[in-house]
Amino acid sequence: MLLTDLIKRTSIAFSLMAALSLPSKADEHPQEQVQQNLRVNPQKELLQQAIDYFEVTEIPRIRTRLRRRITLNDSYQIERKARVQVLLLNSGGLRVIENPGCFDTETVAVIKKFQKSNRIRPMDGAVGEATASALSQLGDFSLEEGVTLWPDASCSAPDTQLISEIQRNLMLLNFLPDNFTSGILDDDTVQAIRDYKRGNAINNADTIDSQLLNHLNLPSRERLIIMEGALRQHSRLRGDSENHIYVNIPEFKFRYYNNGKVQFEMDLVVGATRNRGLLSTKWHTNVQRGYVNNIIVNPWWNVPDGSLTREVREDMEKNRHLRENMQQLVDGRWIFDKENVVGRRFRYIPGPENPLGRVAYDIHGGEGEMIHGTPFMRLFNKTIREGSHGCMRSDHPIEFANRLMELGFFSSGSIDDYINLRDERTGFYRTSTIDLNRRVLVNVVYSLAWAENRRSGLVVFFPNDIYNYNRTIVIPAEDY
Repeated sequence: MLLTDLIKRTSIAFSLMAALSLPSKADEHPQEQVQQNLRVNPQKELLQQAIDYFEVTEIPRIRTRLRRRITLNDSYQIERKARVQVLLLNSGGLRVIENPGCFDTETVAVIKKFQKSNRIRPMDGAVGEATASALSQLGDFSLEEGVTLWPDASCSAPDTQLISEIQRNLMLLNFLPDNFTSGILDDDTVQAIRDYKRGNAINNADTIDSQLLNHLNLPSRERLIIMEGALRQHSRLRGDSENHIYVNIPEFKFRYYNNGKVQFEMDLVVGATRNRGLLSTKWHTNVQRGYVNNIIVNPWWNVPDGSLTREVREDMEKNRHLRENMQQLVDGRWIFDKENVVGRRFRYIPGPENPLGRVAYDIHGGEGEMIHGTPFMRLFNKTIREGSHGCMRSDHPIEFANRLMELGFFSSGSIDDYINLRDERTGFYRTSTIDLNRRVLVNVVYSLAWAENRRSGLVVFFPNDIYNYNRTIVIPAEDY
């Protein structure tokens, strides 16, 4: 039975209709219902709905064997791959195009040779931003931002039975619409697989692979165990959907709720799982709660004392550019020394290259970790995004600030105006603090199940347990 069938046929229709904004008797008193909904932890209700669904719905096993990985290509990527092959053929690098629109072994070898001659790293046979720019010298060629053309594992058509079974499970999990089992790896199916892999933090490969199939084969009984554990924890959490930030660490996700709806989402990079190449808990992002009551524009990055200061010192000794942008604390004064590393403490000047980006949010009452921007935007092309020193790097912190302005949290000018301000004395970008007229509550959780409503219906993510905690963890309810 599909989730849409469940909504129509089971006794829990009232709660499901309320969450999905379908008409119900509660609409006779809409204002009272809205206020009641705002006071409820949205995750608690959605997880309960998902549990009700999986108690009566079994996710069947994908039984067709995956003989080798299948590279995901939408129609745009296939067309772009064909164009690359034509350019390489016309330039004399490629002898013949045997598989148009597919990067076969010969095409990949020619691309690697082209990358080597143009000193492009890595020489991996994939066409990303740097390789695309070099290819444009051979003829008309461009790539949309964030798109990479990967070598194909095979140029053979994928098994239609396998694709049909994958589509069936994605349909049951509400990543595809009902009756979508064509067996064809079309653009809608490719996008659904990518959404599923990214939402569940499966791996960084843009492929149909064993890890994807293992996750899709997760039986309902195991999903129920994970959701019930998450629900017990979320029931302890003081949370609402009126004015609240939720960060889910293993999902690498930021959600802001206001007036009963998700008003803004961001992808995150969270704390690293390794320290100097070894598995370590040292840089894990902490589960925490607190609040945000201001926005810091053009922040300084004050390097914390300890091992991170030692790491930065080592990097500065090797890198002149760092020395030119980092001030050093010497005899109680902040100075620049572009030739030597002599300071006891270090701080990075505000600006576009600052590791905190252009906008940062302190979590007051938390663990000293921030939500902030980053100049390293390519990190967000990955599905698995761990690698910070504990803080949460975000992909759209400026846009979130603008959304808060639209919602009336401040009215002192646009964020762009603040970003472009310069200090007349130093010439640095000026650091500004914008106070909010009311604080925004923050819960940073480690939840191995997260439910949300989409246009396709109720979707539940089961992200991989990146920190190996084996359970959902939240900070229990208190006033803060």
